[in-house]
Amino acid sequence: MIGYLRSAAYAHHLGGACGLALLEIPEGVTAETLKSGKIEVECLDGLVPAIASLAPLYDPKSLRVRV
Repeated sequence: MIGYLRSAAYAHHLGGACGLALLEIPEGVTAETLKSGKIEVECLDGLVPAIASLAPLYDPKSLRVRV
């Protein structure tokens, strides 16, 4: 699967770069689809291996701030 990088920044909590990419999958996106294949994202002039996550990249219940 190949996606297109839409936004990227340094994620201090993750200790590395984090990006938002668009994956164009005609049959739809499911957890099985993401786990089954190799994902690469087009970035600048090349393809970069990526790890997809269905979990939010934020703390929706503010649990980290309350600890």
